[in-house]
Amino acid sequence: MKKLMILLFFSLLFIGIFAIGFVLADNDYARTNSSDLKIKEVVKDEFVEPIKNSSGKRNDVRTRFEEKVKDGKIEGRFEEEIRFIDESGDVVRKRVKIEVKEENGIIIRKIRVVTKTGNEIEIESKLQIREEIEGNLSRIKIKRSDGNETELKVLPDRASEIAREQLKARNVSIEIREIRERNIPKVVYHAEGDRHGKFLGIFKIRARYEAQINPETGEAINFNGPWWAFLITSDSESELS
Repeated sequence: MKKLMILLFFSLLFIGIFAIGFVLADNDYARTNSSDLKIKEVVKDEFVEPIKNSSGKRNDVRTRFEEKVKDGKIEGRFEEEIRFIDESGDVVRKRVKIEVKEENGIIIRKIRVVTKTGNEIEIESKLQIREEIEGNLSRIKIKRSDGNETELKVLPDRASEIAREQLKARNVSIEIREIRERNIPKVVYHAEGDRHGKFLGIFKIRARYEAQINPETGEAINFNGPWWAFLITSDSESELS
């Protein structure tokens, strides 16, 4: 009996020592983890900075041109050589003129681009036009009916070139419009032109073609012509290159 009591005493003592060691180790682990968390929090607070924009740099953005109401009429005029990023991601310099005026209740908006040869390519629009500066780069924006804006990375001179390449037509007219695609408003260049050819290779004919150009990418979309266009052969004498 005495031996049994001694064995029981040492067993309880061993269990107590083991339990105390486990608790101390657990507390030490908790203190270590808590210390690590504090260090990480300090590092995060010290080194992580808020991102100003996609490039990580802060640029002041300001509107340089927008329409105004004067004497009860909407008007505005802007002419400047601007630097902007085109559809290819290149920084381009061009002279741009924007004119807005209201006559007899009709608002006329025009964007002109002066080419290297001194010619002016002009396009009209019924949509609001705004020009803003971010850093030393300009952005020309068109306001949509949903309140959002579309940036013109393709300016009128380039849009005119794309339209002529796609339509292969004469008397090409082009304007900036809003269309709806799946009930979502989108801004496009809408181009129309007459293409001359021969119906069945015999009779001279003139057919109307239309195309739309994405003002951000320069991609030609929604090309349309008469359903019987496959019966028309090109007229090499009158077709414009």
